[in-house]
Amino acid sequence: MLIRFTVQNFRSFREPATLDMTATGLTSPDPELDRGAIHVVTDKLRLLKAAAIYGANASGKSNLVRALNLMKGMVQKSATLMQPLPYDPFRLNSDSRTDAVEFEALLWRSGLSYRYGFAFDGERIRKEWLFRTAKRETPLFIRDAEHYDVRSGFPEGRGLKSRTRERALFLSVVAQFNGAIAQEVTAAFDELNVVSGLTDAPLLELAHKALGASLQRQRVVSLLGSLDTAVLGLQLEERDVEEVLSSAPEPVRALVRQVGLETAFRVLSEHIVREGARPTAERVMFDLDDHESAGTARLVWLAPALLDTLDAGKTLVVDEFDARLHPRLTREIMARFNSGETNPRGAQLIVATHGTHLLSRDLLRRDQVWFVEKNEREESTLYSLAEFKTRKDDLFDRQYILGRYGAVPVLTGVEEALRASPPA
Repeated sequence: MLIRFTVQNFRSFREPATLDMTATGLTSPDPELDRGAIHVVTDKLRLLKAAAIYGANASGKSNLVRALNLMKGMVQKSATLMQPLPYDPFRLNSDSRTDAVEFEALLWRSGLSYRYGFAFDGERIRKEWLFRTAKRETPLFIRDAEHYDVRSGFPEGRGLKSRTRERALFLSVVAQFNGAIAQEVTAAFDELNVVSGLTDAPLLELAHKALGASLQRQRVVSLLGSLDTAVLGLQLEERDVEEVLSSAPEPVRALVRQVGLETAFRVLSEHIVREGARPTAERVMFDLDDHESAGTARLVWLAPALLDTLDAGKTLVVDEFDARLHPRLTREIMARFNSGETNPRGAQLIVATHGTHLLSRDLLRRDQVWFVEKNEREESTLYSLAEFKTRKDDLFDRQYILGRYGAVPVLTGVEEALRASPPA
């Protein structure tokens, strides 16, 4: 589970920005929301099950999601892949253009919290650190350029400095050599899934696995039915990978190359045939990509990720959450994560969205709402609605649109810009 994530000097984030999933001491008008939205991990740690991130276009919402996904990817791949470091600093300041990009995540797994982070530039890992907390926080290792301070609590890391390239993460190398603690931390990153609302490519592998198992496929169909689709069933039809690649969009081709899929599938959705208003026993199969709406297709690909996250108590981060989905659907999905009945394991859903319909007192607590805004220097800042004083009768969606919380577009000269130019 994600407790906290901090990014610094990455793309539009020059100064440190922290997304904190710990519940504050505030209360909402609805006691049921307070009970359902908080997962009590320990007496001292209460984690939020959902968070919504708002901001104008180009404010930095997607950069925050990219940063989290990039950190996960580097942890997973840096030990084995020889490639340039994905150095992408804030470039609108002469100092920050050469400063290190820095990520840090505080994660909870198997009764312990781990604070792990690293800083890097285009040539090497500059710093890296890992701390573990049981009763108190203790360092496991601290790396500063070529100096490694491996503590007694991390014996698995001894002797592996020489096997760690300057562009590789020490944690990833130790995990590759079966270090138990390192594998615990990397497993925590594995349970953090990041997807975009604009492309289904990152969802395909998990969806194909789920739809290929009859029980999971039926659960997906049940979820689709509860979300008001007319899909009665789903079937997978095996296809030749090369045939699929010849007509697939680039994100799909890239995914197939990345995961090395040897088999591809065509997804068919089952619909009932009627005589007038009377249903018959006849069924018709639709090609998901060709005949279903973009919203239904999106739900089919997203549903396995939602179920997997809820089943295992994982963390799912979705950029452009409202893309192709009706507001009632996104609200219902958010409500299911905020429910003690449908989310007893404390799974987390973090979304970047423009959907103000989610800004409701009966759906989200104030500490579950975050804003990203750019200042006059084009630097993104991240802050929470919990930082604002509000009244019991405040309508958060209306106040946000009116600009009370910031993080909205500042529109100037729109009418003049859109006015038709006079004929030459």
